[in-house]
Amino acid sequence: MPGVLKQVDLYLFSLKKQGYAKPNPKTVFFIWAGGNDLFYGYQSITENFLGKMQALLYPPTVRTLATRAVNNIILAREKLITAGVKENKIYILNMPDLSKTSGVVTAAKAMHQPLQYLFIRSIHSMTEDYNVLLRQRLTHKNAVIDMNELFKNMLQHPSDFNLINTENNCKAAHALPACKGYLFYDIKHPTTLIHQEIAKNIQMMLKIDEI
Repeated sequence: MPGVLKQVDLYLFSLKKQGYAKPNPKTVFFIWAGGNDLFYGYQSITENFLGKMQALLYPPTVRTLATRAVNNIILAREKLITAGVKENKIYILNMPDLSKTSGVVTAAKAMHQPLQYLFIRSIHSMTEDYNVLLRQRLTHKNAVIDMNELFKNMLQHPSDFNLINTENNCKAAHALPACKGYLFYDIKHPTTLIHQEIAKNIQMMLKIDEI
């Protein structure tokens, strides 16, 4: 799948191809990206032993992954604004704690202490850096939708969301296609039901924003 910048370019190109000078002014845009940049960027850094040790201690080389991911989102937003979209029509979803994702939890269980602790802390810190930087770069009122807080609620109160498994993923458990009770579809993506829950929360937030 193309990255967020390419996706925005393809969208704007398709509009022009259809004869539209700019996006419909009533359209609301949501951008939720950066997870792959963080996941695969971290993975590439830790492919060798030295890189792994550096990543576990969370040096600037890992912190730059968060900066790069946020930069891409800011550029994607600017592309939309340049194309005629108003700032208040663009919402950015921040990042849930990647240290709680199925892939990271499973990988951590295979490690011995203190590596397990350092690994989880490193991923958690990377996510925090991403969210802090995103908030700093986006000053427009309600520009950032807090997915991190929503996922915290899901992990702390799973029964409120009809969840029975927040660590293993549906695909690995061969629970397809329903994925009933699972938070994660695969190592990092939420299930369809969780996406529906996300949509409900966004709708509620937008209604509050209108008041």
